Amino acid sequence: SVDINNYKQDRYSKLSNMARRVARNVSRSQVDASLDPMPSDERRIVHQALANYRGVVTESIGEGQDRHIVIRHED
Repeated sequence: SVDINNYKQDRYSKLSNMARRVARNVSRSQVDASLDPMPSDERRIVHQALANYRGVVTESIGEGQDRHIVIRHED
């Protein structure tokens, strides 16, 4: 695959930042958050960004193009 003007790298960076921001909100509010559907490579980035984040867990749910991530508060 071709990464023109570092598009993928920039997109992954933005996804990681967004995931951490949402995780902070979930941790603080204790209310689960559902992200918009995204391709598998982008879901993987979100899972990796939050793998060691305390207080939240991530889960991919849905089928096909509706597959998305839910960030849940961990008890």
